[in-house]
Amino acid sequence: SAASAAIEAFLGRVLARERVREVFLPTRAMQRLPLARWPISEVVEVIEDGRILAPSDVQVDAAAGMLQRLAGGRASAATWMPVRIEVECLAGYALDGDDRDLPAEIERVAFDLVRRWRHGSRRDPQIQSLSIDEVLNVSYFSSSGNAIPLDLAEMLSPYRVPLVA
Repeated sequence: SAASAAIEAFLGRVLARERVREVFLPTRAMQRLPLARWPISEVVEVIEDGRILAPSDVQVDAAAGMLQRLAGGRASAATWMPVRIEVECLAGYALDGDDRDLPAEIERVAFDLVRRWRHGSRRDPQIQSLSIDEVLNVSYFSSSGNAIPLDLAEMLSPYRVPLVA
């Protein structure tokens, strides 16, 4: 739907659960690999420099979408070396069915967007006040620069892809 597309565009990521493969070519050793999609439901396969890692050699922070390298299955963390790393995983939210896990805040924003778009289809929802005395005077609500109103954008901010400068 248009609301889902607007939310995904604002968040900078796809929300639906899918099987994805990412390739990393780090230029330095790293403590954790930041996966582009989250939450992580399952890590299917990790290949480091052509070698398939055992499940006991990685630990996933599912909610944050981070993958940590373990030293021989022990709890002590190892570093990811600057070599080619491939990660295949099941990531995103289940949007329907019994295992549905889309956060309530995101669902609420979608419903609110649809409601506002339907209610405001004959007027500009960003107009805060309009006066027609001697001269037309229009003031607008602050905008976040996209199709998501500020109050709803604030509800979505914890799920947005972090920007790195």
